[in-house]
Amino acid sequence: MNQIIILVVVIAIVIVVMLASRKEQVSEVQSEKESRSAKQDAWAKESVVTYREVQKMREELIKAVEEKLRDEPEHVKKLKKIVDDWANLKVESFKERRSWVRSPEKDS
Repeated sequence: MNQIIILVVVIAIVIVVMLASRKEQVSEVQSEKESRSAKQDAWAKESVVTYREVQKMREELIKAVEEKLRDEPEHVKKLKKIVDDWANLKVESFKERRSWVRSPEKDS
């Protein structure tokens, strides 16, 4: 009789451990799924523009800055730098996003 009680207790402990382990695995998978979903949403919402479009927007922004802030050349200079940096970042972002297609051996 004692052996049966010990066997039942051991089996119950094993079942509880298995269920607890399964819950942890399910929660890990769920969090990974949510992070992947968030990443996919971020990629979907990202505005992808070509080099030509970036340069066109850059020129339009610089022209607008020069027209609106003629009296403040120091601000124009700073805003031009900001627009140029933005354009460069946008182009680099586009290149990096597509680089894995052209060079899969590059580990970055």
